[in-house]
Amino acid sequence: MTINRLLVFALVATASLFQHATMDGADSDKPNIVLFFVDDFGARDLSCYGSSLYETPNMDRLAAEGMRFTDAYSAYPRCVPSRVGLLSGKCPARVQYESDQRKGKEHHLPLSEVTFGEALQEHGYQTCYIGKWHLGHEGGDPRAQGFETVIHAGSAGATGSFFHPFSVEKGHSVENPIESKEGDNLIDRMTDEAVKYIDAAKEKPFLMVMAHYAVHTPIEAPEEITKKYSRKLRKAGLASGGKRDDADFVRDRQGMTKTIQNNPTYAAMIEKTDDSLGRIMLALAEAGVADKTAIILTSDHGGLSTRGLENNRGVATSNAPFRQGKGSIFEGGTRVPLIVKWPGRIEPGKVSSVQVTGMDHYPPMMMKSSPCRSS
Repeated sequence: MTINRLLVFALVATASLFQHATMDGADSDKPNIVLFFVDDFGARDLSCYGSSLYETPNMDRLAAEGMRFTDAYSAYPRCVPSRVGLLSGKCPARVQYESDQRKGKEHHLPLSEVTFGEALQEHGYQTCYIGKWHLGHEGGDPRAQGFETVIHAGSAGATGSFFHPFSVEKGHSVENPIESKEGDNLIDRMTDEAVKYIDAAKEKPFLMVMAHYAVHTPIEAPEEITKKYSRKLRKAGLASGGKRDDADFVRDRQGMTKTIQNNPTYAAMIEKTDDSLGRIMLALAEAGVADKTAIILTSDHGGLSTRGLENNRGVATSNAPFRQGKGSIFEGGTRVPLIVKWPGRIEPGKVSSVQVTGMDHYPPMMMKSSPCRSS
């Protein structure tokens, strides 16, 4: 099969999702779009992708009700370039080159780039961005890039903590920060806001990007859920990991890589994130819009499983059998989960081996007329 033909198949697979979203016509013809974007989420970090430790019943249900891609890749194995590719639909290196040519101080995602948020606004969509932005500081936040509703969108690559008061890294800011109280968890509070938005926006087509800070560092989770996975590991005869000296690290020329998923705190973070998806799916059903909502679940790159030879930090997960992880151009760093559900358009329970990248989500949204029709 030629590369061009393979690309066409990849675009057909994702384009079918958005074909009516970009056509002129009645609002009833346009699906709502929910992009559930998980940070540092490896291709093996879901039970439906083969994990025996992590429990992801809602993600598994999404796969059973939609299509699961086995060969999906990020636009780049690091956060910022990957997000540039996702939002702009361009190769991140091209955006960087164009930015350098202008020789001005640009945000990571220059304001001259037209995001899919801006494109869908032009076609009558309400747009919402919740969570990690990491593409620009003040003046370069999601509101400047096509998202009219912005909630807790941070310029930093991570939250200071997933627990109240959700501290912010020095030199960074959060647009429209979420209020919190003692005992609150950021994953839960972001989900609260997503549920509110769905109920408020349900009468007209909307795009909602749920960009979780999870499961990026800091690796933090409620103690009771973490203990659950510690018990699960003991029952399986495995030591709890996530430490600097985990016995399962292996060395190659590039660094040290974990080979076993045995971090109970990281497992608990994944469970919390899976709960978030479940609550969003329930909110769509209660709002009466589940059958006309396309849901895409994916990640910005592979899981954090590798550290440099001179680095002594603990890491989160293992992408095995894929080599290495976040930051690496090997499969562990570039391969990501991708699940797509669109009732009535994508047959439930399908598995696709078509190669798709993080840049492929944008082009179908830009099709204004005569888009590819596929079910």
